[in-house]
Amino acid sequence: MKRVAFYERVSKRDRQDVERQDRDLRALVETEKDCQLVRVYKDNMTGGVANRPDFQQMLVDAKKREFDEVWFWALDRFSREGTLTTLRYLERLDRCNVAVRSYSEPFLMTADPLTRDIVLSVFAAI
Repeated sequence: MKRVAFYERVSKRDRQDVERQDRDLRALVETEKDCQLVRVYKDNMTGGVANRPDFQQMLVDAKKREFDEVWFWALDRFSREGTLTTLRYLERLDRCNVAVRSYSEPFLMTADPLTRDIVLSVFAAI
């Protein structure tokens, strides 16, 4: 059984919430076979800084192999720290043998590694 964690983030407490992200990701889990949600990480702060508490805990838990994949609603919900930093986070997860999945950008899962890295670079820059 594939163990999945979610990373959900919003930057403005009063005008945003993670409800839509959570609902869409949970619906995706329901469509997958052999998939179990084991943890949800949530931050209510800008994605432009590294010191997001649940984000940092997710990275620690990835190193401990507490899940096999981390899913997020969109790449900009995962990080807004720029291209290089975002790619470093993704590489860090890859070194932990943790796959990533974006609800809004499903083509990232099916692309070959070079194409995926190019597309991630463009999205991270935007």
